[in-house]
Amino acid sequence: MTEITHEIRPLVGVRGVATVWVVVFHLNPMLFKLLPSTRPTENYLSAAMLMVDFFFILSGFIITYRYLDQLSTPSRQRTARYLALRFARIWPVHAVMVIAFVIYHWWAVRNLGYGLSADNVDLRNVLLNLVMWQELPPGTTINPPSWSLAPEFGAYFAFPLMAIVLAKIRSWRFAFTLCAVVLALGATRLWFLYEELGAGGAMESSYWVPWLRIATCFTAGCLLNIGWRLLPGSVRRGRGWDVTALAAVAGVLVTVAIVERGEVFRAPVAAYPFLALAVLGCAGATGIVARVLGSRVMEWSGRISYSVYLTHFLVIIWANNYAIRHGALGLPREQRALLILGVLGLVLVVGVATYHLVEEPSRKGLRRLTNRHLGRVPPPEPVTPKR
Repeated sequence: MTEITHEIRPLVGVRGVATVWVVVFHLNPMLFKLLPSTRPTENYLSAAMLMVDFFFILSGFIITYRYLDQLSTPSRQRTARYLALRFARIWPVHAVMVIAFVIYHWWAVRNLGYGLSADNVDLRNVLLNLVMWQELPPGTTINPPSWSLAPEFGAYFAFPLMAIVLAKIRSWRFAFTLCAVVLALGATRLWFLYEELGAGGAMESSYWVPWLRIATCFTAGCLLNIGWRLLPGSVRRGRGWDVTALAAVAGVLVTVAIVERGEVFRAPVAAYPFLALAVLGCAGATGIVARVLGSRVMEWSGRISYSVYLTHFLVIIWANNYAIRHGALGLPREQRALLILGVLGLVLVVGVATYHLVEEPSRKGLRRLTNRHLGRVPPPEPVTPKR
């Protein structure tokens, strides 16, 4: 199977931006302790949870962009190769981090007197995490950011069936309208589900949240790509999309500002349409957005973003424990600020090292193994639906 290998560079670069938002959000307990004056940013930092939904939309868009032609007609060999390649992309770093968290737990119990929850690191739960079953009962996520991998891989399994249906869509208006309906229905259901959980609803309901988020956002991303590819060539790219992307970012920020945090948890799911427009805008941009997000630095940040995303939480836990135990609260303000920057630097170093030592070598090795056992399957005719 030959999948599309050329990438839409701004969609690579934007992953780095979203990942930084998530990292800073997970750093905020330490940030607020050491620099209390930063607390007014809490609303915006907490909205980083939206970045996972953004990743889901982006994933649906890119998977459709790369694999629709190959999977639009049923083929066991193509499907097996596609799933093997997606497994090679996400599993190795995840498995290493599950093991790293277990080792950290043992170290913390021995040296600090406390560690992770005992139920979280028992053999059964470790195995559930290793097979990416952590978001299904009775699993619990060991590495907090990796909760998103279980529904993500579930979406990968569903996509070969989705592709058969998606390839039959012949109208960009229909694709975009259906995308809007999916986002509206999913966001509405999630709003009430978050309200229920925030008010002390049954924890069993929490297992529905990640799957509803992926069903809504991944499906919307797939439909976005279908609509985008059906647009006339003169419309599909242009500087107008740069304006769309910037306006979408403004829409996300305004939505986050309006939705207040209180005793009852409220997620700013009203921002979903803006997240979708941001993906669409980045895909079609040819002006300032394309130049910035498609630059070498931003493209590099997007490539290492997955390793940074999966490793940063453990780095932050260790750094927070180390800083508090060694009297960081008593340092002058400037030194505390430098300490925060140092932690961010350490997150970057660990992420880059993981990318070069684990993610890339394992991905290439598993890809070679896939080519050896499944071969290279000639692709079918490209899907070129009538407009």
